[in-house]
Amino acid sequence: MIASMRSTSISSLLEDSQPLNRYAAEDYLEAWLALTEPEGWNDEDLERLRALFSDRG
Repeated sequence: MIASMRSTSISSLLEDSQPLNRYAAEDYLEAWLALTEPEGWNDEDLERLRALFSDRG
């Protein structure tokens, strides 16, 4: 009976749960820029890249 209750509880949690993590490229752009230091990049370039990823959803 305890095993049955556990599986029922776990099943209901999994069915009702939302994803715990959301990964989006735009969340990593500033880190990418800091690590790679691409030559010639400026704030406008970063904003264009951010908009590109944002439009893709």
